[in-house]
Amino acid sequence: MSDIGEMMLWHFAPELPEKVNAVLQGGSILRPVQAQQLAIGFSFKSLSLTLAQAWNLPPLITQLIRGVDNVRANIARLANVTAKHVQINPNNPALPSDIVNIRDFVMVSDEKLLAPLPVSDEYKQTILNAIRKDCA
Repeated sequence: MSDIGEMMLWHFAPELPEKVNAVLQGGSILRPVQAQQLAIGFSFKSLSLTLAQAWNLPPLITQLIRGVDNVRANIARLANVTAKHVQINPNNPALPSDIVNIRDFVMVSDEKLLAPLPVSDEYKQTILNAIRKDCA
C-alpha cells in the first residue's frame, strides 16, 4: 500500500514518474523524494497518504505509509518483509532474522511463528537451529 501513489501515477500519468526518473538519472539529485518534489511538485508518499485518506482506509494503513513507529505498524511491516522473503525464496536465509524480529514484538514461540509459513518442515528446522545457535 505504501507505493499506491506511485503505482497510480504509472497507470494513469506515466509521464510524471518518467520525469522523476529522468531527474534521478541526471545525477544532480540522489534522493528520490527530492527528485519527486523537483520534477512533479509532490512526493509519491504524499500522494499515497492523500489517496488513503480519500478512500477512508483504516488508520493502520496510513501509519504504515507514514512509517509510524508503534507496535502494530512494526509488526505489520515485519510480516510484510517476511512474506516478501518467502515469496522470493522459500529457503530465504533472511527468515531466521525475520522470525527473531517478529518474536521480539509478539512474544510467541519460534515454533508458533514458523508454523503458518509456507516453507518445508526441513527448512523450518534449519531456521530453528539458526535461531538457537545465535541465541547460544
